[in-house]
Amino acid sequence: MVLELDDNQAVIAMADSNLQRENIKPSEKVFAYRMKLEAMKQQGKRTDLTSCQVGKKSENQTAEFAKLETFISENGKWGLRNTGESGKVDSNKELARQVEESQRQINRYIRLTYLIPKILDMVDEGTIAFTVAVELSYLNKEEPYELHAVMDMEQCTLIL
Repeated sequence: MVLELDDNQAVIAMADSNLQRENIKPSEKVFAYRMKLEAMKQQGKRTDLTSCQVGKKSENQTAEFAKLETFISENGKWGLRNTGESGKVDSNKELARQVEESQRQINRYIRLTYLIPKILDMVDEGTIAFTVAVELSYLNKEEPYELHAVMDMEQCTLIL
């Protein structure tokens, strides 16, 4: 089966397939959530408002979109289908509903995308707890590097 997907639909489908994996690292989960949420927020936005050097703007003055959902068929293949609904959707609420997490928890996961790679790796390894990592994501640009250097030099980790 071949599906025609725009960029946002393709990102959503990719994120959904990653999130369905049995063994998913926290770093993979947080980036899948972030990518999916950003793609969901882009759906239905007008793209005909900016000028283009080649071609002309669309004559369409309204933006409509269909609500899509992912599914897994009986033979184990996944796909997208139109739910028949359309209109405006709160992307944050919709993502929380789809992944069965609270909006607040989704926001905590997405905060981890602000961590430096070395500290995010420590979250994946389980040497830094999730709640500690969320707090570390609020440090300024230089502090996480300094913190990691001290932790590496002293061979220690953070616990709460």
